[in-house]
Amino acid sequence: MPTVHVNLDKRNYPIVVGNEILKDIGDSLQNFEAISKIAIVINPLVASFHLKSVKESLLNKGFKVSVIIVPDGEKFKDYRQLLNIHRKLVQEKLDRRSLIIALGGGVIGDISGFAAATFMRGIRYVQIPTSLLAQVDSSIGGKTGINFLKIKNLIGSFYQPKLVYTDVSLLRTLSQEELHNGLAEVIKYGVIKDAGFFQYLEKNIEKILDLDLSCLEKVVFQCAEIKAKIVQEDEKEKGIRTILNYGHTLGHCFETVSKFSYKHGQAVSLGMVYAGKIAQKIGLLNREDAKKIERLLQKAHLPVSPLKKFNPQEILAILEMDKKRSAGKQKFVLPKKIGQVIIKDDIPIELLKEVLLNAKENNIFS
Repeated sequence: MPTVHVNLDKRNYPIVVGNEILKDIGDSLQNFEAISKIAIVINPLVASFHLKSVKESLLNKGFKVSVIIVPDGEKFKDYRQLLNIHRKLVQEKLDRRSLIIALGGGVIGDISGFAAATFMRGIRYVQIPTSLLAQVDSSIGGKTGINFLKIKNLIGSFYQPKLVYTDVSLLRTLSQEELHNGLAEVIKYGVIKDAGFFQYLEKNIEKILDLDLSCLEKVVFQCAEIKAKIVQEDEKEKGIRTILNYGHTLGHCFETVSKFSYKHGQAVSLGMVYAGKIAQKIGLLNREDAKKIERLLQKAHLPVSPLKKFNPQEILAILEMDKKRSAGKQKFVLPKKIGQVIIKDDIPIELLKEVLLNAKENNIFS
């Protein structure tokens, strides 16, 4: 099966990408050093589609398996659910030779990874991402965490999985909204690192939307390759890994002010558009590339203007709490052209206010 290797010294792991491979997960885990027990963390919706297949595959290979259900939704990625997972791990008598499987989208991956990082000071975990967003982004790189005080991912750790096991056929169970949601992260990779990939997306966006699995397998693999290379170079986000936050600085603010009624991909799409507005304002990005980015987002059925009214001052207040601030300065990842971005920490607050306050009046894409 096509495999991307994340090389991090003693924390190396493979990202396996395939089609109709979920039933073989038990075989893949037989290669692991002795596993005492496995706990599958999953939400009710994903369980209705995929739990039976995974559980049967594991039981057929002799693994002892328990299941932990977490409610569906970003609002449940909190310390209450984290403690609930810990409690059930204790009840099921998992130990340091045990393994957690995160079977789901980004929320399940984040909270399961953090549970693994903190239970008995760290046990092994495996990501089986079921959403496009998780397959191309959140399952890779070891970022784990929970939301706290209404701030997204405020508490967490870098804790790498032992395996990312990606079956693109699982995307057939996604709603259209969730498919569109994941495409924001896909488009991000083209803008930050690969103009050729961006062009491929422009030419094949309809196939992707129609769930052409051969096309999706190529897209997921390409995204995994890009992210793996960045993570290998900068695991703890002290340098180049920051470019993966393109669209996320303001995107997380939109998620927060909407009380997570915005999907992550919708918020990131808006964040990318606003990053383009800022980049144009300071003479960094040309109008043609800005329009190309917006056009592709629109073709992916993602928002390019706010779905609801928002208070710019509230956005600015949330930025003040951003965990990525350094020495009182807010970092923005801004595009210079498609395929290249830079990190800026000197954006004047007045310019940012102007862009936020005059989103419609200063529509520089029109």
